[in-house]
Amino acid sequence: MFWQPNAQSNSVAIVVNHIAGNMLSRWTNFLTEDGEKDWRKRDQEFETILKTRVELEAKWEEGWKCLFNAINTLDIEDRFDLWNKINEK
Repeated sequence: MFWQPNAQSNSVAIVVNHIAGNMLSRWTNFLTEDGEKDWRKRDQEFETILKTRVELEAKWEEGWKCLFNAINTLDIEDRFDLWNKINEK
């Protein structure tokens, strides 16, 4: 999870950190705010911050929890509207 084949490559841990950061940014207040939040430190997501499997799993869960919490706030009509907007692109 932490192995990098070379200095230009990302480990699985770095990719997980980046995906979680993206989900937190995109899904926090997603109906009322732009997806790219001022508080996000995107460049730092590509640094080796996560050091253990426990930290990696916690970050992964944090991102998914944010997504599912956002979706769970929607009623069925809102979900269909969102689905239609996604498929318009």
